[in-house]
Amino acid sequence: MIKLKDIVNEISLNTGDANTNTLWNFFKDAVEKNAFRKQKKYSQLYDGMSWASGRFSYEVLFSIDEIKKITGNKKMKNWDEFDIRELDSATKKKVDKAVAEKYTFTPEMVKDLSGPVVASRGQFNLHAEVHGSEIYYRLGNKGAKYVYEYLIGVIKVEKTASSYRYTLKNAFDLKCFQIHWSNIVDEYKGQGFGKMIYEMVYEHVSSKGIALASDTILFQGSQKMWFQLMPSIANNFGIVMNDIYFPISKETMQSEGPSIGEKARYCVAMDSPPPLIRKILHNFTGLSFTAGSYGLMSCYGSINDKLEKENDNSSGYDSRWADMDGEEVDVPPGFGKKDKKKSFTYVTNLIDESTSIVNLYYKLKTYGIFRSYESYNDSVPAAQAIVLSFENANLIVKETGGRLTWIAI
Repeated sequence: MIKLKDIVNEISLNTGDANTNTLWNFFKDAVEKNAFRKQKKYSQLYDGMSWASGRFSYEVLFSIDEIKKITGNKKMKNWDEFDIRELDSATKKKVDKAVAEKYTFTPEMVKDLSGPVVASRGQFNLHAEVHGSEIYYRLGNKGAKYVYEYLIGVIKVEKTASSYRYTLKNAFDLKCFQIHWSNIVDEYKGQGFGKMIYEMVYEHVSSKGIALASDTILFQGSQKMWFQLMPSIANNFGIVMNDIYFPISKETMQSEGPSIGEKARYCVAMDSPPPLIRKILHNFTGLSFTAGSYGLMSCYGSINDKLEKENDNSSGYDSRWADMDGEEVDVPPGFGKKDKKKSFTYVTNLIDESTSIVNLYYKLKTYGIFRSYESYNDSVPAAQAIVLSFENANLIVKETGGRLTWIAI
């Protein structure tokens, strides 16, 4: 059983103050909102929170007469004479026992504390507490005897899946929640609760047509969830490179997860992909990510069809560009100098005139349009399909029968 002093001084998720504070605040709020409601001593709760005093908030938990009776120290006149650290072990146990007996867990003690219950499995509840763009999912044990034993674990998600301006939602109309941290209380680790809370959170999110994304940094425990568990329970699983979604098969992710994870900004699991994601799934079916069969070719600038305005050279800008090797080249038709916007017509003509993805790569490189290439092995010659990405548009380009086909996404 977790002792009250353990809650105060030792309870920690070992992944930062935010996690520790979440657990501590859970207990503190439970005591404030429930145990102290009748005593009308809210302010004393905070005044007495110092463990350094050796008292914690015992002066709020008990009256001076109660603590005198519990400790057997009838000579105690005020709280200044009480220091839990100076009590012998037998007396400390009496104090711990008195705290536990006084604050036995009841459902009312966590009512409204962690948000509404959104899912249940047996004796376990999943709560969802919304704070602006953040949602705190908390797993609670209905079988807990004491209030400080109720909380098992926490997952915090953001209602967005990217910090970049060009997000999955903007580009693909994909509603996505991104996990920013998760953990299990130390006393509950190693008992399968990590798997349970991930499954319950994913089931709740996906039932609303929303995808679930991993954090951008995965520690050992979360790697196991995202490389093994999530690919097995999601209908569609993939990774994101530069805000572009790429599908990965369950088998590939489970066998090559760590090496794939090094290439990905984060992982995404979903059951109901939107139409633009389905285009990617359709065109990349049968291709191998780990063989380098598909990847992301990023290009400078944006594309549109306002040719006349973009070809206006009256601004005095140099009429020549430098390519990727620093050599000056003529600005191709359809490319403006002032803002380097490319016409959609010109870009698609380049694709239509290319015989392979490698051939297209050299054309884009020659005109200084190519910026970078990302795939499992970063090898352009191995690619059979790519996402050609500009600042305001994406195109799927695929080799078919000695020519390239393209589709806008």
